Amino acid sequence: MDMELIFFKTEKGKDEIEHRTCGLPFKQRRVLILVDGEATVAELQAKSAGVPGLMEALEDLQRRGFVQAVGSDVPAASAVDSAVPVGAATDSTPAPEPEPEPAPRSGNGRERLINLAGEILGPSAAKVTRKLREAPDSPEALVACLESCRKIVKLTIDEGKAEELYRRGRALLP
Repeated sequence: MDMELIFFKTEKGKDEIEHRTCGLPFKQRRVLILVDGEATVAELQAKSAGVPGLMEALEDLQRRGFVQAVGSDVPAASAVDSAVPVGAATDSTPAPEPEPEPAPRSGNGRERLINLAGEILGPSAAKVTRKLREAPDSPEALVACLESCRKIVKLTIDEGKAEELYRRGRALLP
């Protein structure tokens, strides 16, 4: 896999993050959350030092239509791909045991907000994620940064997404 590729979440990927409709295993869900439409594969690998099999997970997420490479015009996975549950046996090998779900508020505040911005804004999240990366990791500073990001998104992307980012972001912070 090209280490300079940048992936973003497709609508199917965003839906999976929000509703857990396909029941991705923990490792694949964790990789899907890391995909922000800005980081290269090499940067994702550095960010996910604790995630073995990152490349395989990215390839599977791409094949199944949860993520897509920036600039790629390859359509999302077909409905047939979508109909096969994650981890289902496709040959004579048994399906793997499901991995445990993480605590819902794991990770620091900044990383949770960056993941949320990528989920809501997809490939348009670059300015917001850059601003969040530069913000101090204190709750007060992150709230102030989130308010600033809301204004940026409202002016440059979409008012509804701005409000969703702010509302869901505030729910993630103490």
